[in-house]
Parts: sequence; C-alpha cells; structure tokens
Amino acid sequence: MIPALFAWKRTSGYLNSRNLQGAGDLHRSPSRAGPSRSAPWRPLCALVLRLILALHVVALAVVVLCSAASAQLGTTGVGEGGFGSSAAYTGPGNITGSAYAWYGLRAYTTATAGTKAANICNSGDANCADVNTLANGSFDVATAQGAPLNCGGAGGTCTIKTLYDKSGNTRDIANATIANRPTLVFNAFGTKAAMSCNGNSELHTAATVNISQPFTSSVVANTTAVGNIWSDSNNANLFTNNTSTSMQLVEAAAFTLTTAFSTSYSLQTLSNGASSKVRGNATTVTGDIGASGTFNGTMSICANSAGGGSGVTGIFGEFGFWTGDQSANWASMESNQRSYWGF
Repeated sequence: MIPALFAWKRTSGYLNSRNLQGAGDLHRSPSRAGPSRSAPWRPLCALVLRLILALHVVALAVVVLCSAASAQLGTTGVGEGGFGSSAAYTGPGNITGSAYAWYGLRAYTTATAGTKAANICNSGDANCADVNTLANGSFDVATAQGAPLNCGGAGGTCTIKTLYDKSGNTRDIANATIANRPTLVFNAFGTKAAMSCNGNSELHTAATVNISQPFTSSVVANTTAVGNIWSDSNNANLFTNNTSTSMQLVEAAAFTLTTAFSTSYSLQTLSNGASSKVRGNATTVTGDIGASGTFNGTMSICANSAGGGSGVTGIFGEFGFWTGDQSANWASMESNQRSYWGF
C-alpha cells in the first residue's frame, strides 16, 4: 500500500526531489513539513482507522451474540437430542458401573449410546428388528415407528422380543412367545418410550444366574396391579403388593416399602440379610430377608420365572442388577433416573 501511495504522490506533484531530500522529511512535525505535505495523508489515515474500528466493533458484536446463543443452547438444547446440547449423556452405568446385568429402553452408559437396546417385532412377528439408542441416550422411536416395523401404525402393536444386556455380560432376556411378551409403548414416561407388562408378559434369561448376597437392583416402574417386578426361580423377588399398596422385597423373609399404584418410582433394593433395604423416590426402609437367600435360577422381569400368572401390570423403563452393596450411589442413581424419565 505504501509504495502505491508514494507513486500517487509523485504523479500528483506533491512529492519532488526537494521534499524527498531526506527520509526525515516525512517524519517532520506539521509546523516544519508544511500543510501541503501532511494534508493528503490525513483523510486516508482517518478512513483506514475508521474501517479498522468498525471491523473491531462488528467482530466484538459477533463474539458476544455467538457466546450468548451457545450458552442458551447448552442449557436448553434444541429438542430431544438436538444440536446445541453441550452436556454428554449420563446413563445409570456411569453412576454405578460393572453391573451384573442391565436392561432398558435407554443407553446404559455414554459409551453404549447408539448401540442396540432391544429386538422389536410388529404384529404377528411379520418383521423383527434390533432398535438402537440414539447419541442422546434415548430409544430410537423413529426407527421403531418407521418401516419395516411401523410400530403403532401399519405394524400394529409391537412387542419386545429381547432386551439386550448392556452390561457386556450377554445375559439377554427374551421371550419367543408373542402373547407373553411385554409391548412397546410410546409416551409412557412423558415423551419417553417404555415397555408395558400386562400380568401375563415376561422376559427371562436363557441360562440360570447365581448371585449371592449382598446384591443390588434398580428399577424404574409405574405399576397398576399386584405382581412380580423381578424374580428368580427360588422365591427371591421384588413384589408389588396391592393389599397394603407396597413394594415387598422377598427372599427367606420379607419387608415392605409403602408405595402407590399409578405413580412413577425410582426403586433401589439391597438384598443383604438383616441389613437389607428398599428405596423408592427418596424414602428408604430397612428390613431382614434372611441371610441364606441368593438370587439364582432363571432371572425374569415382570413375572415369576415360570412365566405368566404372577406378573405385574405396569410400565417399566429400566432394570439393573449389581453384585455387592451399591447403596452408596442410590441418591445419585435416583436423581439420574428421575431426571431422564421425567418424574
């Protein structure tokens, strides 16, 4: 730019051999250089400075607006799983890891988001397909409602044939009989999809399990009638009792937590002899289920291990089982579950 300005001044007659006798002439004060030498620079410099200042102001305004927009998107997001969600998904496995088995219609951990959650079949098993969770941890409802399953539409009522064990231990639970499977329901917990059990539906492991005390379970449930939430083939179960409207933790003995039907609960249980506990929505009771009880045999959810007859009626979001006493994490687990499922 500077050489071009010199060339312009030369051709314009403002600079000649006399006023370029020394480089210092260009740096003299206005009183010595004279108005004819300095006047052409002033408008041009003022214009450049104004342009630079204007650009700085525009850049600053863009930075402020983008920062504000980013903060708002990070707080509110743009719909479920939309762009702008700055916080990574946190699943129950991020709260308490190393589960013995875990099943649900959301992601177990941040790392398992985007992997298969369940095998879903439409009416008459015309089509069955694995359905994944999304990056935000939620069940992929669009895939379930789209072709070829078309759940809730042309595909009719869809059933859950298999819930995959997302702990990595491959203890999947399934049911080959269509009439005895839980159904897939949309908008079950708020906008979240879940499984519905009708008293005769259940899913169970193919192989037997054996968990010695102490062991911990975690369930998200909204029950409407009596029945087993989970059970084995040897009388260990979490049971909804409509006589006293309570949750009973049962092995060699039993004790109860007062609950209510048609109410969503984050349920945590610890089977540990005389130090056993049940927690539901921040209320904890302790009791004795006997020291000799173990969780063994065929593991079943929504019914006893024989299948049907003793099953619970209600909707369920997730089931998890851990060896050992995990009650130190119950408050965090409950907070995570209630925040995700929206109750």
